[in-house]
Amino acid sequence: MSKNNYAPVPKDNILRSIESVLKNKDIDKLTKEAYNFLYLMSGFIAHYDLYGFRSNYRDLRYLVDDILHSADCIDPERMIQDKWFAEQYGEIYCKSKVETFKGIANLANQYFNEVEMVYTMQQSSQELEQARIYAEKNGYKIVKQ
Repeated sequence: MSKNNYAPVPKDNILRSIESVLKNKDIDKLTKEAYNFLYLMSGFIAHYDLYGFRSNYRDLRYLVDDILHSADCIDPERMIQDKWFAEQYGEIYCKSKVETFKGIANLANQYFNEVEMVYTMQQSSQELEQARIYAEKNGYKIVKQ
């Protein structure tokens, strides 16, 4: 018998928000609801608020990496296998968390290559722009070969 019967997490809303972030490459699409779920996942550091979280994960490669290395996404089933969780929170709540963890991991895997490519290209572009500025400052011109 569970001590508490927590309401199931709003899986669909959370996954919709995270997919919007990854699909659009825009951390500002992260909702408060999704933030409240993500920052409590294992492996995530504490942030002051949603805005601090967004600031920390401007480069979505870090968000995807933290998701994929979270123990909650690596072994989500432990919330069902370990009876303590069901006793503390209720079986329905635990199952909804497991489904949400799995959904988040699937999205991170689905968008991994795309996120990696976009942010690597952005980083390269920024580095080339910085090199151009230094070159011009010293009387040189960078020409693409």
